[in-house]
Amino acid sequence: EESAEAAGLDPAAQRYLLRSNQMVVRETSDRGMTLVSQSPHKMGDAIFLERAVLSVEQATSFPSADELQAWVDAFAALDPSVRSAVLQLCCPPRAAPGGHLAWFVGEDGERLD
Repeated sequence: EESAEAAGLDPAAQRYLLRSNQMVVRETSDRGMTLVSQSPHKMGDAIFLERAVLSVEQATSFPSADELQAWVDAFAALDPSVRSAVLQLCCPPRAAPGGHLAWFVGEDGERLD
């Protein structure tokens, strides 16, 4: 079990989770950190709300080099604490095989050279 602060949640989410005492953060071997409810919920209940830190729009299902650069620029423009929190969410050692990032830079970044 881990505190909401250590899980990288924004301050409003931390306050809600600590105040409600309904959720805990658990580390799993297959999905990383997960948020687990400690009480039953009805269908349609809002359990967790958060705002997007970055919105991505692209013309097609496969991003162009210009669109990828726009994502990088938008990420770089975020507040440093937000960038750090995003990077702590999940940072696998390799890009997913068959994904856009792997196609563009290679699974291990080999296309960056």
